[in-house]
Amino acid sequence: MKKTFILSALLLSGIWANGHCATISNGMNSQSEMKQTYSETRIGLSNLSCDAKGTSGGKLNFKLDISVDRTAYNSKAWLEFDIDGKPIDYDEISLSNYYYNHGYSFSLALPATLTDGTKTLKVKVYSIDGYEPYSEVACSAQFTVGNSGGGGGEDPVKPVDPDNEPDVDSHGNKTFKKRQYHLLELFTATWCRNCPAAASKIAAAEARYGDLAVAAFHGDDQLVFTYTNYMKSVFGLDGYPSINYNRDYKDFKNSRIPYSYYDDNSNGQVLHNNIVKSAMPSVVSIAIAPKYDSYYKTLSMDVNMSCSSFIDEYLNNPALYVLLVEDIGRYKWTVRAMLSPDNSNAAFYGNPIKFNKRKAKLSFKTQLASDWKADNMRIIAFVGERITSNKLTSAPRVTNCEMVDLTGPGTPTAIQNVNASGSLQEIARYNLKGERLSIPVKGINIVKYADGSIRKEIVK
Repeated sequence: MKKTFILSALLLSGIWANGHCATISNGMNSQSEMKQTYSETRIGLSNLSCDAKGTSGGKLNFKLDISVDRTAYNSKAWLEFDIDGKPIDYDEISLSNYYYNHGYSFSLALPATLTDGTKTLKVKVYSIDGYEPYSEVACSAQFTVGNSGGGGGEDPVKPVDPDNEPDVDSHGNKTFKKRQYHLLELFTATWCRNCPAAASKIAAAEARYGDLAVAAFHGDDQLVFTYTNYMKSVFGLDGYPSINYNRDYKDFKNSRIPYSYYDDNSNGQVLHNNIVKSAMPSVVSIAIAPKYDSYYKTLSMDVNMSCSSFIDEYLNNPALYVLLVEDIGRYKWTVRAMLSPDNSNAAFYGNPIKFNKRKAKLSFKTQLASDWKADNMRIIAFVGERITSNKLTSAPRVTNCEMVDLTGPGTPTAIQNVNASGSLQEIARYNLKGERLSIPVKGINIVKYADGSIRKEIVK
């Protein structure tokens, strides 16, 4: 049964037909007859394709292109799904999600009474904001039910290539990658009187929410990092403490940490709320695979990335940044190094990423300094816009960030039973996903010991 629509106070009009569309006068059977409209609002349906075969009572998957004129950007439309001229279902869509002509996916529950044979699926515009189009806007495709009607012809649906499929839900809305960590960069100095209070509030937010990757760039002290002053200049930062989070440019001009951030009673909530607000959508996911040789103090790692189909809408020049940070006594998150595969200044400006079928990998190798304590170090890798100027005028915003312990699971050296005797002191434990465990968990655990060795243990 067709749904009843409330007429909008805004009179929208003409509909532009794209694809296999015919001009048909539509009658209304709802409680309030829909008025015809003749304005310049436009929507197009085209390139409908569906599963080659369906079953009665099952689901039929299909996709089509939806294009919308800018004048309809804030409107809502109802689509009608017909099989052999009989309405089966309706779906409401927000036209703001369809401004770009793109392939959008839907799923239709087929009636249990559907007979075998060749069927015609039609998708048409039923209404826009409660108003009926003056001519039919529709597209159609055929599928078969049962074993009849196939005729050995070609499958009307092209094989799905997951590397080229749009990242959208059944309504065509964009789906984003999971946010792994938020990046917070702190500019600090050991002699700074206000920096300990700022670090305390950052630590509170870090402990409370568990989604912050913090990098502290020291300047003008014994822990100074090579690029600290240069970064302050490029980002327009001034004084200590200064921060930027997720490299959102609008915060650079006022980047000194407001007093309220570290003098309130929110236990990091105010700071964390501002960080989350700065986040752009995540269109890249990151996986870090480190291997650390404690004897030679060498670190090698692969950073694997996958991107969304619409990454170009958010990043013009995607780049990977990799930091090594160390907790040095009360000076947490101290940046020790920025890495590039060829030890070039791309470490600072960003290592360019070239995605192939939405995948990319960059490899790194470095040697830790003799006074760096690997057990207190972490790797932070994040993807954002590449820095192309010595004075930014737009944000090199960060789309996603990942962080792992430098001496994480790596390459275990042996498999032991959890009950095996030994005097080595355990300092960390992980599951096979690289997630840190607080207690032994049934299955294979990866255990790191105080002497730097790593072993697999089977917990029964």
